Amino acid sequence: MSQTVLILDDERLICETIADYLDGIGHLVFWYASGVAALNALQLKNFTVAIVDMRLPDICGIEFIERAILIRPEMRYIIHTGSLECAGEQLQNCADGRIEAVLIKPVYRLRTFSDIIDGVGSMK
Repeated sequence: MSQTVLILDDERLICETIADYLDGIGHLVFWYASGVAALNALQLKNFTVAIVDMRLPDICGIEFIERAILIRPEMRYIIHTGSLECAGEQLQNCADGRIEAVLIKPVYRLRTFSDIIDGVGSMK
């Protein structure tokens, strides 16, 4: 089942790589390098899943998720971070159980993303 996916990461190559893969298997994908831009996009598009980096130049990933929940409470999250300290209990508490997975960069098997996204789609 096709999902609408938001990717938020300030590393362009990461965004493009994940987006190209997910687009190639039928998902509708939009990526943003700024948390503020991604929050603005949430007002316009009905995203199913967000892949979120924790360390961003404008707002942190946790703040993005807390603000995104107010806009799209049904959206689910995949954390994709290079920071081991961001992979803790604080994430689950901030998102009230909406986090499907925490993936530590680099993720070598892109299918990991689609497996998680497909699981979210089957819950609908």
